[in-house]
Amino acid sequence: MKTIIKGIHMEVTPAIQEYLEKRLLGVEKFLSDTALIEAELGRTSSHHRSGDIFKVVINVKIDGDLVRAVSERDDLYTAIDDAREELKDILSSRKDKKQTLWRKGHQKVKDIMKGVSGK
Repeated sequence: MKTIIKGIHMEVTPAIQEYLEKRLLGVEKFLSDTALIEAELGRTSSHHRSGDIFKVVINVKIDGDLVRAVSERDDLYTAIDDAREELKDILSSRKDKKQTLWRKGHQKVKDIMKGVSGK
């Protein structure tokens, strides 16, 4: 698993980078070794009256597919946590769908084999 972290309109400090990498370890179980994670962290703009709004975009490239999680919050760490949870839900759902398709296909093969041996 390879991780690329970019900052947009802000500097990515070692503390922020360490926090993000630590949070992404939880989704590692859904990914293969060849997965590429690209994370973009930044401020949307500096014109908001209520303060800075942080946006976190996490793109994961797995087996030719692209999975994307986005979060916008007034706190960078909360935005990272929200994007991680969204990514975890998407990857978990994707894994469940693949397993379900495998089980359905396996059952069809069993049914065909029963039909052949039963005749």
